[in-house]
Amino acid sequence: LSASSAADGRAVAGTIHVTNRIDERAWRAFVDAQPDSNIFHTPEMSRVFERAEHHRTNVLAATDASGIPVALLAPVEVTLIGGPLRSWTSRAVAYGGMLCSGDSVGRDGARHLLADYRRVTGRRPLFTELRHLSDASLFRNILEADGFSVTYEGDYINVVKLLNQAGIPARATARRRET
Repeated sequence: LSASSAADGRAVAGTIHVTNRIDERAWRAFVDAQPDSNIFHTPEMSRVFERAEHHRTNVLAATDASGIPVALLAPVEVTLIGGPLRSWTSRAVAYGGMLCSGDSVGRDGARHLLADYRRVTGRRPLFTELRHLSDASLFRNILEADGFSVTYEGDYINVVKLLNQAGIPARATARRRET
């Protein structure tokens, strides 16, 4: 969450830079200007996650040449067991999904964010989940072109299906406590 210019980032494709050092005022202004933004895209929420036990944030922004954000990815790595098992017990969740301006520069920034995210994280965490709270159709082609699998079924029913397909018993329904 430290302030810096886009020069601290890695230059990609001419005028797009990917950085993990984002000027907080520019970050907040970008989030405020996007109609699909939500609380999970804010610097304040990133600080909340960073202070939570077993959580680590990895906020990346794609910026134009002047340092203004055009796309944002704010995954939170959640770890169950640290140490040598960390990579097998960690997942990343971008609770608000990915955010970008809807123009071609924003979409290009989103592509570069994903590529840089994959380069930085490697095989850690085990998987990354983007939980878009609004229509994510803008990202479908970008995600699929970069090798990401795009699935969604309400209330994460697909997780139960995947467990069942893998032969792992999972209850499809939860008991409700009677009051």
